[in-house]
Amino acid sequence: MSARRTSHRRVPAGAAVTRVRRNFWALVAATVVAAGVLSQALARPAGPGTAALVAVSGLVGLASVALAGRILVVTAALNRPRTHRSRRR
Repeated sequence: MSARRTSHRRVPAGAAVTRVRRNFWALVAATVVAAGVLSQALARPAGPGTAALVAVSGLVGLASVALAGRILVVTAALNRPRTHRSRRR
């Protein structure tokens, strides 16, 4: 027996939209800060502290960009008008 996954598109309202927007902009800010720290770390002389700073700021920046992008894709999909397609069986 295979489970069929159905997609229920719900448009968030009120506080949920505010929370999503706040999280998106917090992730954008974290990306900007991580990029600044990465830039400063790359300007420092080589060493174990510099390597750790580059690694951490790079990972934080990458994760922030990925999560902000995910939020952007999902919210754009929710705002798209729904099209009714006929199902083939």
